[in-house]
Amino acid sequence: NITNVGNIQVDSISGDSDTNTSIDFEGSDITTFNQGGSEAMRLDASGNLSIGNGANTNDGAIHINAGASAKNIVFEGDRDTDGQGVGNVQFHNDGTNIVQISGARGSTAAKGDLAIYTNGGSLTERLRITEDGDIGVGTNAPAMPLHVKGGSSNGTIRSEHASNSAYVDCKYDGPQSSGNIFITAGGDTA
Repeated sequence: NITNVGNIQVDSISGDSDTNTSIDFEGSDITTFNQGGSEAMRLDASGNLSIGNGANTNDGAIHINAGASAKNIVFEGDRDTDGQGVGNVQFHNDGTNIVQISGARGSTAAKGDLAIYTNGGSLTERLRITEDGDIGVGTNAPAMPLHVKGGSSNGTIRSEHASNSAYVDCKYDGPQSSGNIFITAGGDTA
């Protein structure tokens, strides 16, 4: 036990029975974590964290390199109700969550949904893929394989040609009980 000794300066910390596993202070404000004699993780002077093979080649705030084998990032929850969130990946700008990808429990513990949120003033779900593979745009409960729910005035689906301005719109417009269905091709309504 070491108590009340002030500062202790070391270049490396390792166990006496496992000398090829260590935390090394390499200088230039770099800390490396070595497992089995090889670098497993690096924290650089900018606060960037590299994990895995090639850990010393960081091109992002967190860089995970699995090498020749695939690896997973796992978010695990213990949810008991349909729709409860299990994990999120959030993208923040200036402290505000502007985009979020969420996993949610499905109808059973072994099923799940994927949802994408954007922030147009408040974080709102924009797209959901259900446990059955149905896709909802503007709805979190798609009733068909592709269910698009528009704003208060319409719900439009557009299919547009990549190299010119030709397109086809399918749009419902009007009150719920007596609206019109329009199919528009390149600006001409049918």
